[in-house]
Amino acid sequence: MKKPDDVAGNAPALFAGERLAGRPWVWFDLDDTLWNFHDNSLVALGQIYGLYALDRFWPGEQAWLDSYHAVNDELWHLYSHGAITRDVLRTERFRRPLAEAGCDAAEAQEMAARLDGVYLGMLAQMSGTVPGAHEVLRRLRPFYNIGILSNGFAEVQYGKMATAGLSPLIDCVVLSDEIEVNKPDPRIFDYACRKAGTEPGSCLLVGDNPDTDICGAVGAGWKAVFFCPKGRDADTARTDKSETPSPRHSLPEGVKTVRSLDHIVVGEDGESEAGGGPENGLLCLNIKKST
Repeated sequence: MKKPDDVAGNAPALFAGERLAGRPWVWFDLDDTLWNFHDNSLVALGQIYGLYALDRFWPGEQAWLDSYHAVNDELWHLYSHGAITRDVLRTERFRRPLAEAGCDAAEAQEMAARLDGVYLGMLAQMSGTVPGAHEVLRRLRPFYNIGILSNGFAEVQYGKMATAGLSPLIDCVVLSDEIEVNKPDPRIFDYACRKAGTEPGSCLLVGDNPDTDICGAVGAGWKAVFFCPKGRDADTARTDKSETPSPRHSLPEGVKTVRSLDHIVVGEDGESEAGGGPENGLLCLNIKKST
């Protein structure tokens, strides 16, 4: 297992890297916070269903999606909490549905390895973002350093950011895959602070996962904003990168919820997330009330 300190602190050249000392940091989860994992993943899985003739095993595309997501939900939860490795997750989320649908064991194993690479390759080439993603980064960046903190796989996360045009708006990227420590483990938040040259009190995370993002951030001494988009039940939230909502964990006291990235603003009327301002190193995001 890699130690967080063993990972190089330099972001790839495609990132802006114009961080300014003394400025506070606003970090974003990537999938379903900035990059539209929900829609992009459905497109990729639908294409896989057709390209690999999965109608041999399922009567329709929706049956395939339901089978895949049931397994993927379970495995992502285990992976996020360190119970399984990334290799197990990446293989089993395809192998198990295939095997359960009647695919021969050897074929299921071989197809799983192939589909994993195809699926991730498709995702890396998809540019769909959450509404307001580019705008919120442009709005905040004159006042804050911008970071990405994600549990996703490195080879696909960098591709997503580049394809979606997010990279020039980001100053630092921390991926759990690169240090083998996942959110909500406080070590990844501590590592992010060291890599960015900042402290927990000058960091805020915006994320859509109440467990790994919000509870993880608050547990590490960061501030947090829960992103629960319009159309999603405020009392449920995806606890993993899937299509299936799960009962929402109770949010830590004082954590605000936004329904739109447009509600995260600077210097406008709204509820102040914290006192002070960017000029003195304190977080001063204004969170508009979401309805």
